[in-house]
Amino acid sequence: MLKFAGLKEHSEILFIKKHLKALFHPSLFENYPYSVIEHMAEGGLVAASLSGGQAEIIRNGENGFLFDPHSPKSIQDAILTIDALDEMQSRSITDNAIQTIKDTCSYATVMTQKEQVLATAEQNTSGSAFPFTSGKELTHAEAKDDSALTVIIPRYNLGALLIEAIESIKFSSLPDIKILVVNDGSTDKESVIILKTLEARYTNLKVIYKKNSGVAETRNIGVQHATTDYIALLDADDLVCVPYYEAALKILNRYSNVGFVGAWNEDFNQHGRLRLWPTFNPEVPLQMIMNTTNCQGLVVRRAAYLAHGQHDPNLGMFLDDWEATISMVLNGVRDVMIPHPLFKYRIREDSIFRDKFRMFTINYNYIIDKHQAQLSGCYGEMIKFLNANGPNTQYHNPTIPSANNTHHTSAPAPAAQHEAGRLVQLVHKYYDSVNQP
Repeated sequence: MLKFAGLKEHSEILFIKKHLKALFHPSLFENYPYSVIEHMAEGGLVAASLSGGQAEIIRNGENGFLFDPHSPKSIQDAILTIDALDEMQSRSITDNAIQTIKDTCSYATVMTQKEQVLATAEQNTSGSAFPFTSGKELTHAEAKDDSALTVIIPRYNLGALLIEAIESIKFSSLPDIKILVVNDGSTDKESVIILKTLEARYTNLKVIYKKNSGVAETRNIGVQHATTDYIALLDADDLVCVPYYEAALKILNRYSNVGFVGAWNEDFNQHGRLRLWPTFNPEVPLQMIMNTTNCQGLVVRRAAYLAHGQHDPNLGMFLDDWEATISMVLNGVRDVMIPHPLFKYRIREDSIFRDKFRMFTINYNYIIDKHQAQLSGCYGEMIKFLNANGPNTQYHNPTIPSANNTHHTSAPAPAAQHEAGRLVQLVHKYYDSVNQP
């Protein structure tokens, strides 16, 4: 009487399950059995093994049935019991199954639990320390109300794009921002003319002229010449949104254990927005495996940058900003990512990243070796091993279908979309509440 159906599409399995008397689930090891939860939620009868996570969900004879997978008699008894159920008995059990899943696994239930977690976190942020959950933290200056910011723009040619970058700064809601453009030996005559024009137009814009030595040293020179406690890095082809700098300084002024601030990222090109990238607070070892921050557009305490975040010229203009972020985190300079897309990263076909992509593996190994002594245990070797056959050049934003997995991607269920939207709104609400003056 046992038939093996072979591989089936998920949609076909759902159709078959609607006509089953019961779902028989003999798995020995599952911690959270989706097939059991799904079938119970749909009002189906389930008989499942005592050995998996389903035993925490099913109450034998009340909302489903449990059997000992190592006892033929126990399996037989479960099958015969289900087969003997009348319609009223069956309906009572399936109604209980539906209610069980609603009480334990529904979107509304889980959302309530997440709200409680965030409410607790909010209560714990009344002081001057941000509630990081792991890693070491340096304590910086005491909380204050300082709005003095210098934006450092390393610049090699790209004259027309530089104008857009500066205009985005001028529209910032933070007043009196100083702009320091470090000209890295530009060779394009038009770009030099544009730079001279901008220098004459804006009283709060200063230009440092130097011989070409690469973006890493150029950024460092800019920070060294800044006179404000806070500095922001901005490449000449990127943009910032109006509230970014004001929001970042509000966090830095409030939390003495936060050394730099970033934001969610919006990638764009000449045609407009390409995608959104939700960034995350950098943690070790994840930050070593794949970048989780908009590290080319951070707002940083100048003292923290000079101590632990200076960019390494040995990286040859490739991954120097990522390495600087790693260095700061490993030395206790912690970061908070604002959950709003406030930084705009321009995708150019002629960018350094695309032109020198082969440098990734070389520089990646250099970065791991450089910080090996600060990594706990064998983190460094493990991280290089993870990238040996599948470097994180192949990783992609999980919210964006890649070329290799597009045909496997489907839209979330409407309920899931609704609750995901609620969660994003809740995170925004939490962020806004804890950063009120």
